[in-house]
Amino acid sequence: MVNNKLRFNSLKDYIFWKELLSKYYISAINNYHENYRLPLTGTVWEQVVENILIKSNLIILTPVDTSHRRGTDLTVEIFNSISCKTNKIEYKVRKRVYGCKISSYRLGSSLNYSETIRLFENAFDYYFISMYYEQNGNYIYSWYIIPTKSLLNIDLFTFNNYKTNIVNGVFLAIFPSMAYQLWITVENMENFKSYKVVSTSVKIPKNINLI
Repeated sequence: MVNNKLRFNSLKDYIFWKELLSKYYISAINNYHENYRLPLTGTVWEQVVENILIKSNLIILTPVDTSHRRGTDLTVEIFNSISCKTNKIEYKVRKRVYGCKISSYRLGSSLNYSETIRLFENAFDYYFISMYYEQNGNYIYSWYIIPTKSLLNIDLFTFNNYKTNIVNGVFLAIFPSMAYQLWITVENMENFKSYKVVSTSVKIPKNINLI
């Protein structure tokens, strides 16, 4: 059963870990862009997360590339099982809306999408999401640690063909042309600001590797 509460003993303990994780995230972003111009995305983020957790002296129970649990990228003390995601925030300046789409699982031609999604939903405890947008020659990054059921609680959604209703600014969509991949659309990440660990900015590098 998924436990949606962080395993901290006190507010002081929570603040300590948040500050520590923030420090190593900012450092990781800066170090990455010393070598690469394009934003930090994909499987690179999984390795970055693992390195951040190790530097924070957290015990990695199942490292990246060895987890065989559905949807889980790694498991670690305090957070238990984690799914790592990255995406670009679509920032609308006038409305100050930070919307995004998060790629999820390929469901296959299941007859019951809700039940298939529930299997994934119950497979891990937290989303570790690194997002970015570009502004004035900078990448603006934010790291969110969101309990699974705070983002993807299938009991709150109803599918009409391949799209669901909107719940708290979130809806799901399935794309048959992409092997029935599930996408989570968040209309405004500000709705999840209580789960934000930290934000940081870095100048978009020039004249270095394009990857």
